[in-house]
Amino acid sequence: MKLLPPSAKADPIIPLELGRKVLALVERTHQTIDPRGLPSKIATRRNLVAVAMPPEAFAIPGAASSIFKIRISLWVFATGVLLGSWLLTWWLVTLSGPILIIERVLAAKERRFYILLAAMLLSAEMLASDFAGWGTAHPMARQASIDAFGSEGGAQTEWLDYYLPRRAELGAVLVKAFGPIQLSLR
Repeated sequence: MKLLPPSAKADPIIPLELGRKVLALVERTHQTIDPRGLPSKIATRRNLVAVAMPPEAFAIPGAASSIFKIRISLWVFATGVLLGSWLLTWWLVTLSGPILIIERVLAAKERRFYILLAAMLLSAEMLASDFAGWGTAHPMARQASIDAFGSEGGAQTEWLDYYLPRRAELGAVLVKAFGPIQLSLR
């Protein structure tokens, strides 16, 4: 992957319009499918290399991992508080409520990070495989995605298969609507 000097103006690696559409698709999918399997699906060498493609996204896996560690610590602390309240004084039980609320808030934030990572990977895969014309409309982003996924870049469609398993059955009108906006000048 070629690096541009900091002064060079470059297009974003994942086009904003594609990112918005894919994030909406991934969020909608995870309203019905539990996102608990995403961390193990994302934690492959191919996916982690592709996640590092946009510099802004490099910190997201670390942040999600840190939140998970904090959540585990909160569960251990809540258990200690409950045991301490049984042994020492009963009013320590009131501390476990706020601890569990904080843990649930962090769990939602962690899920959001993994959904964002899945959307980024799906966007990059759409660019690499030229789904709905995205790779043709953004050739530099397509090449960056192919480079990020490695030599087999466009050949594997792991994320497309997960989020759009029956994409062959989609009508041309629907696929075109999902594609980039085509401006026609007359």
